[in-house]
Amino acid sequence: MKQIIFATCVFLAVTAYGQIAKSKSDSAEPEGKNKTNKLYSNEINSRAKRDFANRYKNVANEKWTVTSEGTNVSFTMGEIRCSVRYDKNGYRMFTLRSYPEKYLPKNIRTQVRSTYFDYNIKWVQEIAKNLNPIVYVVLLESDKEWIKVRVGDGELTELEKLDK
Repeated sequence: MKQIIFATCVFLAVTAYGQIAKSKSDSAEPEGKNKTNKLYSNEINSRAKRDFANRYKNVANEKWTVTSEGTNVSFTMGEIRCSVRYDKNGYRMFTLRSYPEKYLPKNIRTQVRSTYFDYNIKWVQEIAKNLNPIVYVVLLESDKEWIKVRVGDGELTELEKLDK
């Protein structure tokens, strides 16, 4: 049970950069403020649509969500799960990518492995916010514990540790 809870916590790191829109069924907002079902083309900001179409090719499971704060699109590219958040004017605010170790840049993997050499990298979450360096949240597993670390600005910070 602790493993499931801890693994789920990795995906909550995005709250540091703003909350991704909830689906219509989860929202307490009145209908129309948060819409995911049957979006019409004119309900999605055209600048956001153009940016998305230019940056991301061959995506699967594309799902757009419109809220009073902006637009969110989530999708997959192979094994990589992605979410892109746009503001009301269609400007990209941040991108969130979740993936296994094999997609982690070598310099980040080396930095994590040099400190936590007895641990396996289970999952990575990459947070790219405009005009800020990319931040990685890495979930590590050993025989005895789970550790969540943050890698950004050349620093490695332990966020959470949980015994199995």
